[in-house]
Amino acid sequence: MFSATIPPGILLSGGLLQHNSLAWSIGTHIFPLLGLLTVLTGAAVWAGVRLFRASQERLWQLAGTVWTRLGTSPPARWLERHYPRTWSFLGQRLSPTEYLGLHLTVGVLVTAMMVLLFGGLADALEEDPDLVSFDQTLSEAINSQISRPVYWTLIGLTALGGLEANLALGLTVGILLALRGHRLLLISWTAALLGGNLFNVLLKGLFERPRPVVSQVLLSEPQFSFPSGHAMGSLVLYGMLAYIAIRWASKPASRLLIPVAVALVLAIGLTRIFLGVHYFTDVIAGQIAGTAWLAVVITGTEVARRHRRWRSPPEP
Repeated sequence: MFSATIPPGILLSGGLLQHNSLAWSIGTHIFPLLGLLTVLTGAAVWAGVRLFRASQERLWQLAGTVWTRLGTSPPARWLERHYPRTWSFLGQRLSPTEYLGLHLTVGVLVTAMMVLLFGGLADALEEDPDLVSFDQTLSEAINSQISRPVYWTLIGLTALGGLEANLALGLTVGILLALRGHRLLLISWTAALLGGNLFNVLLKGLFERPRPVVSQVLLSEPQFSFPSGHAMGSLVLYGMLAYIAIRWASKPASRLLIPVAVALVLAIGLTRIFLGVHYFTDVIAGQIAGTAWLAVVITGTEVARRHRRWRSPPEP
């Protein structure tokens, strides 16, 4: 569905030339840019966490006040009086304790948003030659910056999102969940990994985008390029692991695992671009698709947990 290259004549147009210059500039300065981005992101997260902890109680009080005022506003009372079933349905969808409550609403919204983003990106790649050219130029520029020591670091990092890592971690966590008697989490874990990989294969076959063409071939991959299997698979793998840690592990362990999981997912995605086996948009698309699938699995798990709690006492 996607073309591998841009016709040479088009590359000389003003818009594409500007996009190519920007892509080349970013690619040739990628390491200092990443360093700066890491520092800024870390500082923003640190400040955000401290601000949230300092204002957490006040924020919850504010949210409760806003919710109460919305619920007692004239439009809300009119809706409750004239359409009681609709009002009851909306209230249940926004309740954090209902069987099909807030968790389902958030899950559906996140999934729908990711589907729209993925579709928009796929359409842009099909219709916008500027974006395709930017992708190709950025891949070539980044690929030209890779030295031998950096190469081995990239190979080690990218392996953490490969098939072997998925199998090893998948079996290890699956066995631990089975031994602990966490049947629901075991089913969810298995569905997340197997379903995510199958979903990625189907998407690759649907779009059939060729791999990037770069001068320094560092790694060879036989499958299609869009969306990135490593980016999608690592987000599902480590995202699901973080979710299990929140539900099962101690708070210190989960607090440590979540930022580690986020860092791994981002790093693995970047390695695919650096090694020249994926375009930037392949990685973004993989992470979007992975987020959508992860939202589906986690939402289904939360629905099942609440359904079981309604029917019988929870498992120890």
